[in-house]
Amino acid sequence: MPSAPARVSESHRSLKQRQILVLNSEGSLLPLISQLNRDVVEAIKTEFGRDTEVFVEWLDLSRFHSKEYEGQLVEFLARKYNGQSLAGVVAVTEMSLRFAAAHRERLFPGTPVVHVAVRESEATRWNKMPGIYGEAVDYDPVPTIKFALEVHPGLKRVVVITGTAPFDRLWEGYIRMRAGQLEGRVQFDFWAGLSMAEIRQRLAGLGEDAVVLSPSLLSDGAGEWMIGGEALEKIAEVSPRPVYSVFAQRAVEVGAFGGIGPDYSQMGTRAARLLALAAAGQPVPLSGETAPSRAWFNWPQLKRWRIQESQLPPQSVIVNRVPTFLEAYWGRALTAVVIILVQSAFITALLIQWRRRQRAEEQLAVKRDELAHLTRVSLFGEISGTLSHELSQPLAAIKLGVEAAQMHVGLQGEGGETGRLLQNIARANDRACGLLERVRSMIRREPPSRRSFDFNESVREVLALMRGEFSTRKVTLIPNLSEAPLAIQGDPVQIQQVLVNLMLNGVEAMAASPAGQRRLEVETTSLGNGSASLVVTDQGPGFTPEVREKLFEPFFTTKKTGLGIGMSICKQIAEDHGGSIQALNAERGGATIRLVLPLTP
Repeated sequence: MPSAPARVSESHRSLKQRQILVLNSEGSLLPLISQLNRDVVEAIKTEFGRDTEVFVEWLDLSRFHSKEYEGQLVEFLARKYNGQSLAGVVAVTEMSLRFAAAHRERLFPGTPVVHVAVRESEATRWNKMPGIYGEAVDYDPVPTIKFALEVHPGLKRVVVITGTAPFDRLWEGYIRMRAGQLEGRVQFDFWAGLSMAEIRQRLAGLGEDAVVLSPSLLSDGAGEWMIGGEALEKIAEVSPRPVYSVFAQRAVEVGAFGGIGPDYSQMGTRAARLLALAAAGQPVPLSGETAPSRAWFNWPQLKRWRIQESQLPPQSVIVNRVPTFLEAYWGRALTAVVIILVQSAFITALLIQWRRRQRAEEQLAVKRDELAHLTRVSLFGEISGTLSHELSQPLAAIKLGVEAAQMHVGLQGEGGETGRLLQNIARANDRACGLLERVRSMIRREPPSRRSFDFNESVREVLALMRGEFSTRKVTLIPNLSEAPLAIQGDPVQIQQVLVNLMLNGVEAMAASPAGQRRLEVETTSLGNGSASLVVTDQGPGFTPEVREKLFEPFFTTKKTGLGIGMSICKQIAEDHGGSIQALNAERGGATIRLVLPLTP
């Protein structure tokens, strides 16, 4: 419907007389009609100006519908509005329009009449008369019944309940006329003029193949007058099947299932615009289209009959919806979530900060221990230099004494066990001197000496040297040396230093094991790629991942009295000789150290 041009609005605002009469066919207690009346009055004041005088009459034609009452009503209104110059009349519903059209010449001759909420057939009829205008409203029950057929499988019967008032009989006739469009698809049963008690009794026996349609029941067969949706509420209260209505916008508010019917929200505005054009003497365009209709449904009834929202027509209106927790308390829920998130972030930040501080304290403690360790190592270096210098003299004296003893034994012709012991002492003395010389070289950072020697022979000497240690610790030695010589190039003293360290570590690793399970396996092998390997395997607890990762780092130790430099020195010696050293966990338990050195070409 096109809106009136601005110049038209100014024209009718300039009229000296701005009095408009609104006729309502029913009483003021009908909620839907009462709301529509308020919308019409508000729209008139908006369109014509707030100072416009609007008269409202409640004709109550359904309750009092005799010719005598109508005649008295006409006389009353004629005397009441005698001398008034009305700019227009608004007739709400069909019965008001019929009354206004029938008595227009007596009550308000020449005054334009605009109707509201009138069926299409009636609107078309009365719009042909001069001075009567209005937009048609679609009350057709067919779309509602078609929807019911879609969502209620097995629907075969529609029970139509109406009353005895003129408005009720009007709707009974209209439904009978429209029912022909659904012939063959559904059967219509009309319960007209029954008392409410009889209606409720019949409803109790309604089968699952039926639904209820009640367009109007203002007065029942017992003469009881029911207004404001009271009848529909009583029907919906006891009906075992869904209750539909063409006045769905009001019906859902009193417990009905719903339906497809007119949207009354803009009817007053459109009527006021038409009246503004008519009052200003402007042409009133009537498109012949009906006012918009919408689908209205009751949320509890949708849940009761298990109808999903996806099954409803587009843009359906759902009333009495029970909101979800988030819908009802979304503000509070959002506030609570924000508070929880802020608190969680604050707590997380505190935990991260605490963890960082803890790690920093741990790292500080490690650095402090390392510094103390380095101090001790530095002191050890200084003491080692002094000891090396001081011990070299007694060792030289021991060597001279042993050589003199060997010469004496040789001159006396005595050999045997005494000679062998003296030879062992001489070898031990040489080894000690070699170790002291190595210490001097390390202190002076001198490169090691290099010569070719038999790797197997060095291993045998170390095993012989440690035989007493094995016996004391109750360790069973299992040597498995290669039969062929393994010639390597390097410093034999350094290599023996590595061998002694590896074997002592293996012996100490088995200290907590039962005596019968302390076995140390020593194996040498030619790898065939120009390298020789030494494998030392113990029966101890093996290496943890952390120990394996740090085993060859300087100052790392698992011993309470260890300096943490033994294995790092072993690695340095192996790499200085062009070899490598590796720590593994043995398949049968315990630890394995593999030393690989290049053979002499």
